[in-house]
Amino acid sequence: MSKQPEEMSQAELADFYYSERHDLVGEPVPTLSPAKLDVMFSVRVSTEEAAAIRAGAGKAGLSVSAFMRQVALSAASSEEAVDLERLRRDAGQLQKLLTAMVTVAAEVVSLASAGGIKKPPA
Repeated sequence: MSKQPEEMSQAELADFYYSERHDLVGEPVPTLSPAKLDVMFSVRVSTEEAAAIRAGAGKAGLSVSAFMRQVALSAASSEEAVDLERLRRDAGQLQKLLTAMVTVAAEVVSLASAGGIKKPPA
């Protein structure tokens, strides 16, 4: 061929690459076979959640299925996964402590107003 590839039209390039297709083959590239996906989960989400999931998958360039699998596996292996039962217990304990603190603060205010608390000497 007398023309360089950058000088060729699309049709000429197609003909050129087709005629040279056997010479263009490089070394074989090893590929990984995907894991067999033989288990299916069914998840219910709201319309808004579905839209957010689809948008996230689109941003990541993944299918919704691949996106959800990646996010779920990432969360499952994270040390920061939320234990809702522990969170509820901790919130209950915190509420009890805050209630006790409010009671003590009210007592301090009451004593201070009645003159029962004196400033320590400087």
